[in-house]
Amino acid sequence: MQSYWDPARAKAGYKGHFQLIKTHSPLYGKGSCPVQTSGSSSSDEHIETKPMARKSRWEAMLKGRDRELLSAMIEIPWLQGGQSHVLVRRDPDCREDDVVSTSEDERRIAAILNLVDPMMDWCEQTVRSTSRNILRWVRSVKLLSSSPEPFQLVRQPSSTRKYRYLQKKLLAFVLRAYRLDLVVRRRLTKIRLSTQLLRLLDRLWQNQYWDSDGQQTSGARTTAVVSRDFINPSLDEEVDRIDHTNDHGGDDENDDENDEETDDETDDRGDLEGEYDSDDDCDGSAYAGSGHYEVLELLFGLSVALFEERPIDERSDSMLAVLFSSVLGYSKTRQSFLQARDFTTHLSALIYNQRLVLLERALPVRAYPGLGIEARPRSNQLQRLNEVRKRFLVTGSASSFDEFFNLRNYGRVAAQSDTPHSYCIGTTTASQYGGRIHRHCLCPNLDSCQGS
Repeated sequence: MQSYWDPARAKAGYKGHFQLIKTHSPLYGKGSCPVQTSGSSSSDEHIETKPMARKSRWEAMLKGRDRELLSAMIEIPWLQGGQSHVLVRRDPDCREDDVVSTSEDERRIAAILNLVDPMMDWCEQTVRSTSRNILRWVRSVKLLSSSPEPFQLVRQPSSTRKYRYLQKKLLAFVLRAYRLDLVVRRRLTKIRLSTQLLRLLDRLWQNQYWDSDGQQTSGARTTAVVSRDFINPSLDEEVDRIDHTNDHGGDDENDDENDEETDDETDDRGDLEGEYDSDDDCDGSAYAGSGHYEVLELLFGLSVALFEERPIDERSDSMLAVLFSSVLGYSKTRQSFLQARDFTTHLSALIYNQRLVLLERALPVRAYPGLGIEARPRSNQLQRLNEVRKRFLVTGSASSFDEFFNLRNYGRVAAQSDTPHSYCIGTTTASQYGGRIHRHCLCPNLDSCQGS
């Protein structure tokens, strides 16, 4: 009698094998609290097959860090509701408590992130007010020469929204790290906040503005623009599918053979004039002297400090922006590291945001008195810009920008050899390319297969 493959029987076999592992594994012993570090993922044994993961050193960066906690720390909080956020849910047999971000903290984080859009509006207005020659230097990664093409704002509102969403995730990551218990932070995340970051975070978090009506009204002038980010969880998936093509449907990053810098984040030519209409008060006059203006300043200062961090002991993951990128490189839903084609879009967004923020740091249209930053001078603007560029925006600067730029260049080459994506659908696996259907489940997350 001919036998046929029985999906139900196979699934039962997987489940029984998984339960056997749980029973005999020391990680699941009485009273133990397993940490989902880089050594606990089934994908790591195949890491050598993923050039992007090997080049980025995600394995080393995440070693000894609780991956579940880090993934939860980058999630955007709900603007309304103010519910607590469970960062790590312990096993019932674990003697330790869940790691939880309180409802008060989540409301404060949501209110702070609601200020990201007006802060980035200021940065974009500075780009529009900057000469083409200066913007060519902003785009160049070479210290002594400018780029043939200027740095430009992305044109598509969807790209703007997704890039800003990534900036919000970075700031949420840092704010939650700041609010973690010190022992928990060092033991589970190995994050150490610099003195500069701690001072800025203290000033921002403890500002009197939040004691008034700031937590409810922060960013009220731009609520229509930003609120959809907090109520649309699908942005987490959309941000992985940013379209970097120009109006002709192609990638114009290599049009100039003399331009060694390839910037797909500026492929959408044009700017965002009129997108925010009357709400785009980027001169700051409406907020000058107010608590709102002060917290906007502090949020900008925090963004600058994150992008100006230097590596400690030549460890790039000591820079929070780089550690954040490694969390982006790990897919919590897939329980695996991203392929190059998926991750380079994140790098482009981070690079774009860094240029926006650091141009504002160097040549702002308005002064930031609370941060000691003067408005741009009428002359010698290039000299002032280069003081920032040479430290943070050129290759060889040992900055997070340098790390992202080099990794993105590598990723574009590695993407050409990426294997097709595979999706587990019930008890079958469908290949993205070729249209073949395999009669077995290769899902790396056994729990999700069991529940399908």
